Amino acid sequence: LAVPGYLAGLAAGAGAAVLLVLAPRTAAVAMPVAIALRAVPIVTTAPLVVLLLGRGAVGGITLVAIMVFFPTLVACLQGLRQAPGQALDVLRSYAAPARTQLVRVRVPAMLPAFFAAARMSVPAAVLAVTVVEWLATGTGIGSLMALAASRSGYDLLAGAVVLVTALSALGYAVVGVVESRALRVYAPEQQS
Repeated sequence: LAVPGYLAGLAAGAGAAVLLVLAPRTAAVAMPVAIALRAVPIVTTAPLVVLLLGRGAVGGITLVAIMVFFPTLVACLQGLRQAPGQALDVLRSYAAPARTQLVRVRVPAMLPAFFAAARMSVPAAVLAVTVVEWLATGTGIGSLMALAASRSGYDLLAGAVVLVTALSALGYAVVGVVESRALRVYAPEQQS
């Protein structure tokens, strides 16, 4: 549930940011919805999503995607808006369409912000999965953590916390490796 939801949230956030840059008037409608999705605590959102989508994988993936979506949207919007004005001016002087400006200048400028959001969203995705397992599926490490806490099984609970933390750290490191490789190929000027 974590990886598909994580990837869906990243794709949806980056895609929405691109749409908002290409059609800025849609931001008046889209941003309040995005803020509302993020403002409601996941403990409250989870039962509603489960009610609508069921206890299966679709509900879990959706919850993880919701947790990842907003930070990705905000970071990618910022990255797209930080595109070098001089490069955009050159493309505009040659009457380059908005799509070309997006692909050649804006997306490479967005990549560091996208990967920052991807790194920050790893723990959010793990948190969302544990909440889904606790509240919706009754299986997995989230359910195990809830059971251990209710039975005062603090050794088991501590072990589960260590495992969740290790998974988050591993995911964070994997994103760092992917970022390094992607920036080297697609935006070498953006590498730190």
